Amino acid sequence: MFPWYWDEICGLADGSEILFEHLLVLNFANETRTALRLLQEKTIDHTQQEKNPSETKGCSTVLINRTDTNTFALLHNEDNTAGLYDTAFLVEADIKSSPYDGGTRHSPNERFLAYCYAGVIPGTAFGTNMHGFVFALNALLPNYIGENRIPRQIINRALLSVANENELDKLLHGTPIAFGFCINGTFFHADNNQQRYLLNYELGPNLNSNDNMTTKNFINDICIALNYLLHYNHYDRLQGLIVERPGLLSSRNRAQRGLEFGEIRTEKDALTLLGDRANKQFPIFMIPDMDTNNTATL
Repeated sequence: MFPWYWDEICGLADGSEILFEHLLVLNFANETRTALRLLQEKTIDHTQQEKNPSETKGCSTVLINRTDTNTFALLHNEDNTAGLYDTAFLVEADIKSSPYDGGTRHSPNERFLAYCYAGVIPGTAFGTNMHGFVFALNALLPNYIGENRIPRQIINRALLSVANENELDKLLHGTPIAFGFCINGTFFHADNNQQRYLLNYELGPNLNSNDNMTTKNFINDICIALNYLLHYNHYDRLQGLIVERPGLLSSRNRAQRGLEFGEIRTEKDALTLLGDRANKQFPIFMIPDMDTNNTATL
């Protein structure tokens, strides 16, 4: 469905001289790790399994759209293994369209800025493109995989070519996904008279059909009850419809701390929350402790 992004992974393998199969597993890590864990649950003594594997990795996002404080902002903590601090980077790309399938299809013209992890195609964490689309992603963790679907990383990469909200909806509803994730985003327009709003999507694979499990939320300045939103690494609106991985203690404790923190009115409030370490075991802002936890807010 997206052969040009497959070619990007091939290009990463060629340029880095790393085996293509290794990079393929790295790019499809959400699906491969989940498949391995589910297999281990069936075949290995539970006492031998790693406790809370990768449980604290995730991210925290704040979306604000308030006229009372004149605040329109999207703020994000990217949390991952501390060692990635030295290998993650920002990439600015200008990619020209190329013909595929004998010229019957063409890859999109793309120009974007995105945060990347080494060996992984762009789109994982946050980015913005030439059409004014800005987004930050939250990992979501279904306890299953949609077989014969498109891996999450490919869909995330496709976000960097989206030109408008209709294209975004078409991508998310028309492409069957293999794993879950959340999109927090907005389109910045040159016309300041257009209504401004932020978007929050929760997505997950549907085992009964190719129609994704999807919800869409608007964070707008005319709805006092929803002029800001906090999102972490568990489902808020698809909870109960999607079976999540057990536990998710870090995400749920961060969410509880967000409730305790109170109303978010300004960017300063959001930054204070994103830097919060009141919960020592499951802080929102993560600093690695090599003895118990190697996760950091990057």
